[in-house]
Amino acid sequence: MSRWPRGLAGPAAALAVVLGAAQAAADSLARDSMDVVLGKALFERLWVSAPSSTKAADGLGPLFNARACSSCHQGGGRATLALEEGDLPPSAGLTLRVGTTAEGRLAPHPELGLQVQTMAVAGLRPEGELHVTFVTHGERLTDGTEVELRRPRIRITGQDAPRDLAWISPRLAPSLHGSGLLERVPLSRLAELADPDDLDGDGISGAMIVGQYGEQDIEPGRFGWKGDEPDLTRQISAAFHFDLGLSTPVRPELWGDCAEAQAACREAPQGAAAGEAEIDGNLVALIATYLRALPVPAGSRGGADVSAGAALFGAIGCGNCHIAQQPAELASGEITWFRPYSDLLVHDMGDGLADRAADDSVSTVPGARDWRTAPLWGLGARAVAEEGANLLHDGRARSILEAILWHGGEAEPAKQRAGELSAADRAALIAFLESL
Repeated sequence: MSRWPRGLAGPAAALAVVLGAAQAAADSLARDSMDVVLGKALFERLWVSAPSSTKAADGLGPLFNARACSSCHQGGGRATLALEEGDLPPSAGLTLRVGTTAEGRLAPHPELGLQVQTMAVAGLRPEGELHVTFVTHGERLTDGTEVELRRPRIRITGQDAPRDLAWISPRLAPSLHGSGLLERVPLSRLAELADPDDLDGDGISGAMIVGQYGEQDIEPGRFGWKGDEPDLTRQISAAFHFDLGLSTPVRPELWGDCAEAQAACREAPQGAAAGEAEIDGNLVALIATYLRALPVPAGSRGGADVSAGAALFGAIGCGNCHIAQQPAELASGEITWFRPYSDLLVHDMGDGLADRAADDSVSTVPGARDWRTAPLWGLGARAVAEEGANLLHDGRARSILEAILWHGGEAEPAKQRAGELSAADRAALIAFLESL
């Protein structure tokens, strides 16, 4: 028998206790209230380019996508972006990871690095602007309902765009609420859920991504759309590196994501001397403390009777990856349960969601089809957001139904069952998801 339950458990009163315990645990994760205040101030700080009279806040860039963490995560939330056709604003909360191949493996693009930066310090040019168009197609459900699906095509404009991009991956800035609990899911739990070779034959092959930072790092990834960052320290450091061009002890490159061929970028003034970090480990730790103190996302319709939809969610197979409950191991050693609706593992999601190449074909880079199971907590609030639902990793889905219909790969059977539901059952399923 499995040590940990995989799906929904207990009556409503018991679930309320679980939710209350999870919130209390999240509130207790911050070591000290002053650390939270300082971390929040750093999260909202507007960084400036070097050299500057404000040495504690300089070092931005030379290339960057935002001037502050909060530029893309206002209040620790997700990017507030209305995804429409046209040029994206320079700081949009939607970034474009890129790459080429070397010896069959993903490698930084020689002219762009691993991410396109749309802003630059004085004297340098941004790597380009991002322009969005959509490719649409219709999908017909069993009951005759027609649903239009759209996939964004993001192109680099404003320069001679490289043609040898083997990998183009738009990434929308997600909500950071509840991150402290996700970080505390025990490794044993993830190892128990993982089944990369599908030994149980259920068609679900969740995998852990391990070893992103060298042989001594045994922690699996649990953050990021690809599940490639193991903890908040590294997730924050990666954001500083790619989005703000600021170095940390984990990501010590003073020039950020500037490629080797970008000599002027690498030679631009920096905010620290060689061998030092522009953002030292203490500052990263304070930001992590602030993020750990962010509450879990609140459901938008928690009072509605959604039991029928919850049952359908399990019956059609959604709960095989979007596992309702997870354990968090607190500093005291106590285990508390919370409900993110994710196994935190990486799954093959099919060609529809796969990263693309420069010619718009599905990329052949390993992992192009792989995505971490996105937590569903807070889904209801996202679905009715004023700027639009913008669901999935690139914001393509305008509704929960659209997001479901983009699922493929390991999720194809569950997607097919969802499409076969009657209108009444489909409405019940969506009502349940809107309650999260």
